[in-house]
Amino acid sequence: MPILLLMPILLLQSLLPASAGAQVTRAGQVKGQGQSGQVQSTHPQSDPSPIDYETQVQTILNQRCAGCHNNNGLSGVRLINYNAVMASQGSQYGRLIIEPGEPDQSPLYDKINPNPDKGNQMPSASNPLTAEQIETIRQWIDEGALPEPSPTSIATQQELPNRTQLGQNFPNPFNPATVIPFSLQSTARVQLAIFDIHGRHLQTLEAGTKPAGQHETPLTMAQYPSGLYLYRLDVQPLDGSTGTQQTRPMILVK
Repeated sequence: MPILLLMPILLLQSLLPASAGAQVTRAGQVKGQGQSGQVQSTHPQSDPSPIDYETQVQTILNQRCAGCHNNNGLSGVRLINYNAVMASQGSQYGRLIIEPGEPDQSPLYDKINPNPDKGNQMPSASNPLTAEQIETIRQWIDEGALPEPSPTSIATQQELPNRTQLGQNFPNPFNPATVIPFSLQSTARVQLAIFDIHGRHLQTLEAGTKPAGQHETPLTMAQYPSGLYLYRLDVQPLDGSTGTQQTRPMILVK
């Protein structure tokens, strides 16, 4: 193996773009302030069990909301199924009603609470959702607004990783295919990207929300020449804890 391929990794890492790494405030601890500046509501402690959309959230919407927010899309909102909910953009708010991982930024959660930022509480304040129903919807959004609980979210805490970590690709060296493993301690937004030794971005393999657990991402580099490359994992947990960035080298030999 050429010695030049084993140059100090720290020098190579310094060439990479800085991570955005902005922290996200924990959603759902206290509902955000409305236009009046008054704290609107708080919520009880979350149920540790993951929320199932179809049997829990959609059941609430069918019973209390879908009668008005059906295929007619009252105020731009359709609550008849998961895809309709996720695609709905409320006319009062001018944005999608669900922001995965951020209940306090989600118009749907705002609207079902007392004193929403826009208009009146829905369903009607004379017959609102119960505190338990509101908390179920809040927890579902906080968990990432997934269509169903992921296998890792159903697993016990003992089975989940105790830290977020980027593993070494295998095989390494490789030609031309390899696998990049990483583990997440909690549900997070992730970006997994490939760079050359000069820090130039080549491709993004992962970009989105991933549940807690072990993950493996395949990579094929048939179009690239032999050499040393870097892969970087940026992680921003949805629970508001500090984000992380990890980088590892890999060697393509043809």
